[in-house]
Amino acid sequence: MSNVLTDFRAAVATYLRTNLQGGTFTVLSGERDGPATEKLACVFVPSIANAANILFASPPLIVRAWIPKPRTPRAQRVGVDPAPLEQLAVDLMTTLKPVGTTLLPGELYFWVSNIDFDYTDWGVQATLTSYTQNPAVSGA
Repeated sequence: MSNVLTDFRAAVATYLRTNLQGGTFTVLSGERDGPATEKLACVFVPSIANAANILFASPPLIVRAWIPKPRTPRAQRVGVDPAPLEQLAVDLMTTLKPVGTTLLPGELYFWVSNIDFDYTDWGVQATLTSYTQNPAVSGA
């Protein structure tokens, strides 16, 4: 099945498989929660606002990525160093930035609008905000 949502999700998932931290992530389509024991990401569409007309919708896409959580230090006052998780967030933003207009050229434009940290499951969540092609501007 081909439509703008499926094509968008599939294009992002394929791109992340090859490019996120050198292609070291397993990337799945569909929603997933919880920690991971390997480098893992999932890509899904959570909901659509302004859904009356897909040509004017702004379909979001969620990318969740996890890395294995390091062992908790024995000392109670010492937390787990968040640097690897912060690096994952930066790598995710950096990886997605140059392809906001090229994964589905002429159909969809997107950018990373938000990053959330999940310190419990040791992952990050990126929200990609998008716009479909506007037929009033494109002449479609």
